[in-house]
Order: sequence, then structure tokens, then C-alpha cells
Amino acid sequence: MSLMSEIDISAAYKAGARSEDRRHAFVAGCARSGTTALTRLLNRHPDICIGHERFAKLYKTGGLTPAHFEPERFLSVQDGDTHYDALSGFRAAHGAGIGAAKLVGDKIPRITDDFETLFAAFPGCKVVYILRDPFSVAESYERRAKDPQDGWAPTRGFLAAMQEWNDSLLRTKKELGRRPDQVGIFCFHDLLIAGTSLPRLYRFLEVDAPREDPLDEVITLSPPTDQNPMLRKAVAEHANFRIYRWLLDKADAQDKSFT
Repeated sequence: MSLMSEIDISAAYKAGARSEDRRHAFVAGCARSGTTALTRLLNRHPDICIGHERFAKLYKTGGLTPAHFEPERFLSVQDGDTHYDALSGFRAAHGAGIGAAKLVGDKIPRITDDFETLFAAFPGCKVVYILRDPFSVAESYERRAKDPQDGWAPTRGFLAAMQEWNDSLLRTKKELGRRPDQVGIFCFHDLLIAGTSLPRLYRFLEVDAPREDPLDEVITLSPPTDQNPMLRKAVAEHANFRIYRWLLDKADAQDKSFT
């Protein structure tokens, strides 16, 4: 079954970049690290179109290829592609730029689970990895796990957060050692709050920086939660701060290398 989006397919092809000229980029990071805000930020650029987990399920099967980012296929949500049935709302608004975009890709936070498959299918792609502190990630997991209206698994609280956070950082550290020019590490605060890493983001992706402030209305932080002693103790005991500091140092070094 194929459920077409609200977007006019023919319009998506107008003034489009040629298929052979398109480049690919993917947004990754542990869940609750700012991948959605980062994707919204990127999609404000006229030359960029990044899906919101557009092929999250398909990627797990190893079947994702550049052909999936051709306008007609990208805009046609099919069984086995993802966890939603059609492009609508902000997904449709962002997807409308697929035809003209020079840089296309997807936000798949757990793309870190299988870097090998990704780079086999997209050998020249760039990965934008967003790194957030473990306390904020754990608090976000716990907030969602305790909300019965959220749909987030109630067992996926702060302990699960630390397991997933550690795994994501470790896999990214290993891949960065193999592909230092294709994996960009971006600190959540420096990129989405202070904006100091924005120039490097655009240079890393080889697109011109936009003239307007791209952070305007991109991110809304959740209000601080009451401190949970058990959560903070678990993070202090289980978070791999050694790899976290290592990746922060790499992000800083990448910032300096692009200046």
C-alpha cells in the first residue's frame, strides 16, 4: 500500500537539483538529544531537505538506498518505511523542498546502530551527530516514561536512557575514528542554544550559511524538572563520562579546524 502525501509531486520536481548532483546527510544522536530540533533547523535552509524518521523502519532492514530520496519515492509513504502513514503537518512542509534540495537525507537517531550499512549505501554521506549531557537526556526519558498519554514505554526511564546514551556515544566514537571527515560532532548547547557551532555545521555540510537567524523558533526547552536523587545517582554511576568528554573535545577540535 502506498499513501501519498499532501504535496503536489509534480511541483516537487520543479527547479530541482539533478539526482547525480544531490548529496546525502543524516542526523543522529541518542534519543532526547535534540535531533528533532536539529532537523527543523536544517530544513530552514533552502538547499536542504531532511526527513523526520522518514525511513526509520526501512533503514533497520538494510534496504535504504539513494533512490529512496528521489522526490516521488520520498513523498510516497509505503508499508515498512516508518511509523507514520503519510506526510502531513510539519513533515509535509519540510518534505515539499525535496525536489529543489541539493542535500537530502533523514533524521534517524539510532543510525549509529549500523554505521557500516549506512556508509555502504551512501559512501560519501555526512552524519551530523548531536551530543547532549546525560542528565538532560535521562530527565527527558523519565519525564516521557511517567506520562501515560505520551506513548513512550513506561519501562524506558532513566536507567534505559543511560544504556542507550552510552551505546550511542561508544559507537559514534568508533566510527569517528574511521571516518573523521564524515562524522561531525555537535554539542547540543553550542549548536542549538548558543549557536556558536552553526558556522561549522554549514561548512561541514558544504552549504552557504543562511542570512536570517536560523535558531529563531527552532527549539523550545522543557521546563526544569524537580531533582530526582535516584536519577542523578544513576547517571553519575552509569554514564560514560570518559567518552562524553572525549567527544566534547573532538567537537571543539572540529570547531577549530573549520575556522
